[in-house]
Amino acid sequence: MTKVLEVNVDDNGHGGVYAFVLNVLENIGASYQLDLCTFEKFDKQSNVDYIERFGGKVHYCGSKSNFIIKQIECLKALYHLIKNEQYDAIHIHSDVAYKLVLYAGIAKFARASRILIHSHSAGVDGKHRGIKQFLHTIARTLTPFVAHSYLACTQKAAEWMYPQSILKGRRFSLINNGINTDKFTFDSMLRSEIREELGIHNDFVVGHVGRFCYQKNHAFLISIFNEVIKRVPNAKLLLIGSYVVDDSYWNQTKAQVEELGLKQHVIFLGVRDDVASLMQAMDAFVLPSRFEGLGIVGIEAQAAGLPSFFSDNIPRDVAITDLSHFIPLENSPSDWAEKIVKERQLVRSDRQEEIVQSGYDITKEVEKLRLFYSGE
Repeated sequence: MTKVLEVNVDDNGHGGVYAFVLNVLENIGASYQLDLCTFEKFDKQSNVDYIERFGGKVHYCGSKSNFIIKQIECLKALYHLIKNEQYDAIHIHSDVAYKLVLYAGIAKFARASRILIHSHSAGVDGKHRGIKQFLHTIARTLTPFVAHSYLACTQKAAEWMYPQSILKGRRFSLINNGINTDKFTFDSMLRSEIREELGIHNDFVVGHVGRFCYQKNHAFLISIFNEVIKRVPNAKLLLIGSYVVDDSYWNQTKAQVEELGLKQHVIFLGVRDDVASLMQAMDAFVLPSRFEGLGIVGIEAQAAGLPSFFSDNIPRDVAITDLSHFIPLENSPSDWAEKIVKERQLVRSDRQEEIVQSGYDITKEVEKLRLFYSGE
């Protein structure tokens, strides 16, 4: 049995890292035990139970103390977890370098056998972005000294996180955020069922998946949809996701929807476990993010056969089918709406083989990770 600890993973907002680790857990096989170290309490006990079904454990290493004491207590808890459990590999996930360096440093101090650090973003999100950017820039120079292997979901995420000495070395590798293509393959019967449940029978449905935060750019998304409504009066917008820590973007989005008179057209679905099913009900997918490490939901949307519209700040790695369209954020909401509406008559089809061939099927990526975890 190979024991692996996935560090800095939680179900808050069902983000891309959580989805990635869950996909690995489901597909890596019984000879691997994947435990999760979380610094935030899980939102749902059912998610903890699900992880345990695959032989994994969720270890809470968080703290409710003030900021400084909290960091010290979190690091102490991580140290003792690594020392006590004797893991074969420590796999650390983050969107900023200072977290990777801190957690990897603790793993080294605890004499971990193998340490992998994994970049999942290409920008800073949340509160105090200026301070975070400063800390990230400093810590980035220290990354070559803390790990055995360096991973990233895209080249853009790698360049954001690591200096050139890492990118040109043998210890660096890209790991695609693979998905279970069977879950997302277009199903016309399921589409009808979900649309019936949501009461959106003959409407043109635009969808978005992402937590409410600076990165996801919801204010611009609502402006785009306001222009879509002018062209297609029976349009609906499905917003899947929730805020994690800061509810200001959530509240701002709701206020914008009401101000524009879109309340009857926008459906806030919150965090959902059935994103694959909800994508069947959509007619178009829009992701106008300010930045992304990859944007795994864009891969999922294409797997569901959806015309997908991305900001030009999103890595081109997401363009794995002819369903992907990139539009500059500088373009007007009207321009975005024109391009979205133009594709609304597209006939949905099975894109599973294209996803597999592009390298985003989870089974192939899990095979890579097995080699990293075992040190081969």
